[in-house]
Amino acid sequence: MKSIKKISVYLSCLIAAALLTGGLIKDSSAQDTKKEKVRPELKTHGSKIISITGDMRSPLTTEVATGTTVVWVNGTASNLVFKFTGKQVTMACAAPVNFFVDDEGSFSSNVILQYATASLCFVEKGSYDYKIRFRSSGIGSGGGSLKELSGTVVVQ
Repeated sequence: MKSIKKISVYLSCLIAAALLTGGLIKDSSAQDTKKEKVRPELKTHGSKIISITGDMRSPLTTEVATGTTVVWVNGTASNLVFKFTGKQVTMACAAPVNFFVDDEGSFSSNVILQYATASLCFVEKGSYDYKIRFRSSGIGSGGGSLKELSGTVVVQ
């Protein structure tokens, strides 16, 4: 019985603290102020899709506005790896797909599986060169010749 009383007192204190700090009851004027502030990661401007196929010619240049998500579609039967070779992408909006921030603070790609996608939303103006590496044909990880495509994303 004592433990039930302790729990009920504890819960009452938590509820009272939440009420006092505004945790349960929201002030509508405070919410309106928050809505007016647009965070950079929410200033998106659509998407641009780039299909990667084994017969694609290099270089591939894509021009986008800041806040555009570039989606690479792996249309090959091989796994791909992206590498930014010039200016590095150090900021992105929204949640990137198949990219991570490496030890140097730049976005790097995971292995993009066959017929999968990768996406990155660009927020900084500039020209971002990249290379894509994959095996053009063959069975297994050692089959086929190694291909490399070059591309550039120009953010205006």
